[in-house]
This record gives sequence, C-alpha cells and structure tokens, in this order.
Amino acid sequence: MFWIEKYRPEKLDDIRGQDAVRDVLAGCVQKRTLPHLLITGPHGTGKSSAILATIREMYQERWQEYTTIFPTADLFLHGKKFLMEDERFSHIFRKDQSFIANLKSAVNWYAAIKPFDESFRVIIFEDACALSHDAQQALRRIMERYSETCRFIFITPHASALIPPICSRCLPLYFSPITTDIITEKIRQICIAEGITPDPLSPDDISLVSVTAQGDLRKAIMYTQVLSATHNTCDISILNESKSGIQVREAFLAMEEENSASARELIETAMIQNGISSTELLEELRGVIKREYNHPVLASYLADTDFMLLDAQDPYVHINALVSRIITGVFAR
Repeated sequence: MFWIEKYRPEKLDDIRGQDAVRDVLAGCVQKRTLPHLLITGPHGTGKSSAILATIREMYQERWQEYTTIFPTADLFLHGKKFLMEDERFSHIFRKDQSFIANLKSAVNWYAAIKPFDESFRVIIFEDACALSHDAQQALRRIMERYSETCRFIFITPHASALIPPICSRCLPLYFSPITTDIITEKIRQICIAEGITPDPLSPDDISLVSVTAQGDLRKAIMYTQVLSATHNTCDISILNESKSGIQVREAFLAMEEENSASARELIETAMIQNGISSTELLEELRGVIKREYNHPVLASYLADTDFMLLDAQDPYVHINALVSRIITGVFAR
C-alpha cells in the first residue's frame, strides 16, 4: 500500500502545518455551518485531506450521502464520456445536449437536493483550475440559486484560473508549504511505524528528503517509501527532476545566452503543456538560480514578479517581463 494513502490524515487534528486554516475549519464544524470555500496552495500541503476531514467530522458516518466530488481534471479530459459512464450522473445524462449543459444539469441535480436532517449538502470541485470559463459562468448562477441547500468548495493550486465572480463568493483559505521541521518529524514517525529506523534511512537521509520535498509533504512521504524499498540506493536529485524543471533550466541557460525568444518559448511550453502555474514556475526558476547563478539581483526580480502575480489577470505578461529583466539586468553584455 502506498504510504501517502496509508498515512493520509483523517481528522482535522492530524493536519500539520496549517494551524490557522485548521482553526477556521474546526470552528465551522463546531457551529455546523460552512460558507462556500476557495482552497488554494501548493501540492501536498493537505488541502483535500483537510476538507474531507472537515466534512467527515461535520456529517459523521453519513458524510458520503451529503457530499458530491467532481474530479474536474478527469471530467474535462474525458468530457461527455465521463458523465455518461459515471453511475452518479448517468441517470440524468442527455446525449443530445452539450457537455457543459450536461455538467450544469448534474450540478443542478445535486445542489437542489436538501438533506432531510441537515441544512445543506456539499459539492467539491477538485483541481478546479481545470474548469472552463463557460462552466464557471454556469456555476456562478447555480451558487446563487442554491446557496440555502448547498455549499461549493473549489480546491486548486492557484486561484487565478477562477473567474472573479466565483472567487468573490467564496471564503479563501490558503494552505502554505509545510515547514522542513514538520516534514522531518512526520517522516520520523512513519519510519518508526514501519520499523525502518535507523537503517536504511539515517537522520541525514531524512533531512535530505525534507529539504528536497520543498514543502510538499506528500512528495516527502513518497520519496521516503522509495528510498526504503530501494535500500537507499536511489538518487533523490533524479527523483526530484521533472520535465518542467528541465525546461525551466534550459530557459535560464537561454537567458544567459541572451536568447529571449527561446527562453520565452521554453517557459510557455512548461506552463501550457505541463500545466504548471506561474507560481510553480517561479519556484522552479528559483531552484535553478540557486544552483546555476546565485545572484542577489535575480532574487529581487523574482520577488517583484511574485508580488505582481498576486493580482495578475494574465500571468504570461509578468513572466515574459521577468525574462526581459533578467536578460537586460544581469546577462546583457
């Protein structure tokens, strides 16, 4: 069994590193109420686990009856086929209607059903950034119509993909990257539970995994299981290499050569084809800069861009501006 599933938090008290958010959700459970929620933050920080734990504590053993989860990425990848084959939606699926019309009917169906012994039910959109603009416009009206009988929860790594009318109707809760100390402690607990301490993982190995995970607890647990299974013969740096990371490194090398066109093309490819957000791209670029060219001016450029992306409508404009600033401010001869 994968350790990321075996050690997934089931209670709010098990959520680590998100004290402020956990307190808000615990208060909702205590008062048995819940607003529409916009859950954002990097991968592996406990977003989905915290929401499911909240719903379980609120509805107890009947939580599945009052919860509908839409895996948005799969939904928009497979389209009408997903709705037609899923037994939850097949009874209301109409072949003669468009995908968006069928999705709207499915959401309407569940949002309109008021529980007998509860005041509202919950609809969760995982990977909500995959929602198309048309789908979001439809959801906006459904949220207004059924606010008394249903609460909507949008879980996404970045909120910029959602239209302002949806964001303004939700309470935003941000899950920050998990600190290295918390990740280290969690890995030690898992190692003790699995009986693998101190061999094959030494304290230095655990510390390396914690740092390499970069705030992603799920990634840290996965790395720990891989190292344990391979008796620590696997190179963590290779495990941590990603296609988007390689593209960002190549883009930075293009900046060094003052090739702005190539750098922009590589960065846009990483964002569009690999689906990484502008914030995730900055993290990749920050890691490359630390390894390849640790310059204080570059740190300042990254910080400025990170700040401007908070309210950006088009992140590509600011990312392209960052490329130009790096080339002209650092590498121009």
